[in-house]
Amino acid sequence: MEAAGVADISRCTELALELRRANDDLESFTSIVSHDLKSPLRGIADLTDWIAEDLPDASPQVRRNFERMRLRIQKMQRLLDDLLAYSRANAAGVASTEINVRDLIDRVLEVQTIPEEFAISVDLRVPRVYGPAVAVETVLRNLVSNAIHHHDMRSGSVSVRVELEGEYCLFSVADNGPGISATLRRHIDDMFRGAVPHGVSHGGLGLAIAKRLADRHGGKLRLCASEGERGAEFCVLWPRVPMPEKAA
Repeated sequence: MEAAGVADISRCTELALELRRANDDLESFTSIVSHDLKSPLRGIADLTDWIAEDLPDASPQVRRNFERMRLRIQKMQRLLDDLLAYSRANAAGVASTEINVRDLIDRVLEVQTIPEEFAISVDLRVPRVYGPAVAVETVLRNLVSNAIHHHDMRSGSVSVRVELEGEYCLFSVADNGPGISATLRRHIDDMFRGAVPHGVSHGGLGLAIAKRLADRHGGKLRLCASEGERGAEFCVLWPRVPMPEKAA
């Protein structure tokens, strides 16, 4: 009996060391990727400024497009900083903060490439939530990106809804795209792990990232609706963390 107990302790210690090494490797990898992505972003920013300087008589529309490029670059740089900071924090160390839901959704949409023919609707029934802001934003960004990127028509619609549901805050992202086929619905667990059937692309990696982040913080990501031949809806149930009392 004692030998079995010692073996169990030894195995737990070994697993803890493996987990620590995996976390260290992940932090190193994220730091390298973040640095390697920031360098070309800075180069693109410089090129944008140089081209703008070479076109002093550019039309107002062209100048607006240059400014939009600069804003997108700045947002991507902030996004890389946020994700790097998040990757360096362990699950217990990720701080919860007050999240303005309108600002959160605005940030999610600002970094998307949205076709002009697409309609984006937002229904916010909760003004604020309290939780890990970067994690919530990353989950929603992946779901919205999937809804847009995997749409099969020139024009389409994506709706984002936020409301309270019991002990959770419900975030919903729905689209009128191709939907989830019966084949893919049978593989939904594989999609959440980043794997999809051969020859099929439906944002498996984005769903896997979103699922992992939600699970890590006590949330639940699920396919809520995929009715008929078109349209899909993914929902995230996020625990409602009580707001801290403000000092008088």
